[in-house]
Amino acid sequence: MRRGFTLIELLVVIAILAAMMGVATVSFSSGRGAFRLKGAARDVFAAIRQARSIALVTQKPCIITYGETSRGDTVCAQVTLTGTELMNDTGPQTAWTLSGEPVLVGGDEEELRQEAEDPAAPPPAGGHTVAEALFPSISEEVLEGIRLKVVSGEENLPLSEGETEMRRARTSIYSNVDYLLEKYKKARADEKAAADAAKAESDAEEPAPRDAAAASGQEAVSFVWQVNGRCEPHRVYVYAAGSEPQDGLVIVVDRFGAAQVLSGDEEGRE
Repeated sequence: MRRGFTLIELLVVIAILAAMMGVATVSFSSGRGAFRLKGAARDVFAAIRQARSIALVTQKPCIITYGETSRGDTVCAQVTLTGTELMNDTGPQTAWTLSGEPVLVGGDEEELRQEAEDPAAPPPAGGHTVAEALFPSISEEVLEGIRLKVVSGEENLPLSEGETEMRRARTSIYSNVDYLLEKYKKARADEKAAADAAKAESDAEEPAPRDAAAASGQEAVSFVWQVNGRCEPHRVYVYAAGSEPQDGLVIVVDRFGAAQVLSGDEEGRE
């Protein structure tokens, strides 16, 4: 009658346990990456729907900008919204709470100070501006390690520079759209130049390594939602850094501004 396991049997059991642990670790990592990718695509999809809703509700054009930035050594996708409210936020703005009490949500500091000295003025709302209230940005943690690829055009194929300029020139018949887009691009370029200068000055002695993927990533591209909810059709590929765009999810936006999310293989079968 046997009283224990042989050495060979113990080694076989240990090998089986090690293989099971390895498979479980790989499955957990893959599941976590897929969950983060779906979360990022969900937030980008929500930002697209929010841009359309803002244009329809406020009856003012809204601009959405897709791009990429670097957070340390990690590439990070970036999606921002802007509208007329962001450009004309020069005076104190007042909002009302659900209880009907007015609060100041933004405006010129000097005018806000004068309002604060007035005993009849509403109390401040904690420093949030109108832009922060209307256009909250997506958390960097959600988009960390996520990349974007944007393809524009009627057939969602890459266009030449001349064709792209011609399509954008026909984006809207409203004269303030071009002014708003140009002003926004200029503000973004000034911010980027100031940030690059500050970074170059701080890294003069010991430059920090830069992610090569971020340097060759998606350049900032903007689309304008018109007041009737229409925009230039485009597709936004959301995928993990180090993989191909077809391996991720794609958000399809048609000419009427309606968006839907497809997987890479579903998009390829259309």
